[in-house]
Amino acid sequence: MQAKTRYGANPPHQNTFTIIQAPKEAAIYISEKERFNNGKSEVDKDREKKKLKEIHKIQKLKEENARISHNAYMKDYLYQEKDIYSQLQRTKKLYQYENVYFIIY
Repeated sequence: MQAKTRYGANPPHQNTFTIIQAPKEAAIYISEKERFNNGKSEVDKDREKKKLKEIHKIQKLKEENARISHNAYMKDYLYQEKDIYSQLQRTKKLYQYENVYFIIY
């Protein structure tokens, strides 16, 4: 005994979705691979690949910008340190010339 449907007809097959399909000549025809590919067509996969490539490219650009800004910061920092050190050396020489002693903390 087969189970009856809501309107009293018996479906010819358990999975009627696979039976109903557009003919190959029709514009709306989709191959089985595309139909049962979890809703993702090849076009969608290509879009995802392009999007991932763009994200990867943006990430690389961000890393490069961070590296460049860090290098610029370090150059500026080292320049300031060198300037402070040279000022300290000049001050030491001046105090030594004048025979003044001081303690550096």
